[in-house]
Amino acid sequence: MSQLVDSLRELGYAQTTLTDLFQGHFSTELVGLRSFARNFAQSETVQRANECFDKGINRGELKEFLCKFRPQALNPITDPRPDDLVWWFGKQRPVTEPICHALGKTKIYYWWSDLWYVMPNGVSRQRAWSQSWHRDPEADTVVKVMLYVTDVDAASGPLQYVQRSHAGKYVDLCLPKRYPDRDIAPLIDPADIVTFECKADTVVFVNTSGLHRGGYTISKPRLSGVWTYVA
Repeated sequence: MSQLVDSLRELGYAQTTLTDLFQGHFSTELVGLRSFARNFAQSETVQRANECFDKGINRGELKEFLCKFRPQALNPITDPRPDDLVWWFGKQRPVTEPICHALGKTKIYYWWSDLWYVMPNGVSRQRAWSQSWHRDPEADTVVKVMLYVTDVDAASGPLQYVQRSHAGKYVDLCLPKRYPDRDIAPLIDPADIVTFECKADTVVFVNTSGLHRGGYTISKPRLSGVWTYVA
């Protein structure tokens, strides 16, 4: 765990696999979570969202390129559903302990858990919201854990992160907890950008107080679980 913690603390991100994170122990819950996520991607809800996106029909969502599943509990902290595997994953010690150690905290706050299906063909539109460089606005420190359920390559809108930007780098381009009011992409050194093209079952820890963007797909969708923690 030490390498994961050091990377998250120093660079703002860390990458591992589901197998390594849970030390090879694939519980029935983990198997069920993957199956549930894949079923969500085939659901009528996602199919309708895809059709609307293809036809340019506004669903009334802030991010039209994204279809989310969120546990029905209003708040997964105070009103959990014990049988909800998405919520369950975010409470596991192999997930939460590296974040606590990296941040030097005895506890963190479990904010939300979601499944994200990002529509294919995002390049048919201009980048919007989280597809552009930004810092998450929810709190002073935000860490997301992303479990990729399918392979991610350049065609499926991989997450990109500016390493060390969680520790103040490029703060002149984008203040904390903000979306910049201009296009800052040309001002970021490409050598500082990490692109997460990875296999299914990859787990990425990322301090999204730093600069990041993603979900600008070409020809493939992107399916992942996303767990959000604040400190």
